[in-house]
Amino acid sequence: ADGRPSMAVPLSEGDIGMCRQAFAQFDLDGSGAISAHKLRQALASMGQDLSVEEIFDMVALVDSDGSGVIEFPAFLKVIEMQRQKTAQREDQNDAIDAFVALGGKEDLSGRISIARLITVINEFGLTIDIEELTKDTDDMADRSGTVDFRGLKKMLSDAIEDEDED
Repeated sequence: ADGRPSMAVPLSEGDIGMCRQAFAQFDLDGSGAISAHKLRQALASMGQDLSVEEIFDMVALVDSDGSGVIEFPAFLKVIEMQRQKTAQREDQNDAIDAFVALGGKEDLSGRISIARLITVINEFGLTIDIEELTKDTDDMADRSGTVDFRGLKKMLSDAIEDEDED
């Protein structure tokens, strides 16, 4: 949603083994491929309840040969995409929690004090160079000393990217 391409969340060997078991449960004819309907059942068995539309969108993304079925490697891509969506939702929820805790409104309106944000980051001993990030935030152009939700989310996203580069 922020314009960057989604990066898939890599699966561990244990995850791949669990995926292989789930896939095998629904590949009843042993063809090595499952239909969109079976994909939905397999994902439901793994705790992922998706709409029919979401399933067909996923199949369209990973069904490179247009057969309408997916093989195991494509199934793993679906699982990685689902994990990425979950991680993005968790990141969004964390940003909302931080915004509200710092005095923003639950409807994401209002602004929070950058000085308070800097104090909290430093009190928690986080290694984010928040002073640098606050200077770079577009919302600081008005020099109000406050930031809205979008600006806070951008700062947190930039901080994560900076950590990943280190």
